[in-house]
Amino acid sequence: MRNKIKHGIFILLASSAFDYVTTNLGLSKKITSFNEIFPLTVTEGIFVGINMILYLYGLFLLSSGIVQLIKRKRYA
Repeated sequence: MRNKIKHGIFILLASSAFDYVTTNLGLSKKITSFNEIFPLTVTEGIFVGINMILYLYGLFLLSSGIVQLIKRKRYA
């Protein structure tokens, strides 16, 4: 459970770094509204999708690790 929290934080940091690098290289762009999704090129869409998957997976690991930690402390 603590490993899930550590891995979740690491994946969130990695996805932030991936987002920063791809945005600065011009491979991707920041999406701030739903209307900006449709005029993306294929490469921008791929990098935005990879980054979104990394963010969601990191959030899932972090939240599930925290929930397990809370449940374990409650029943201990």
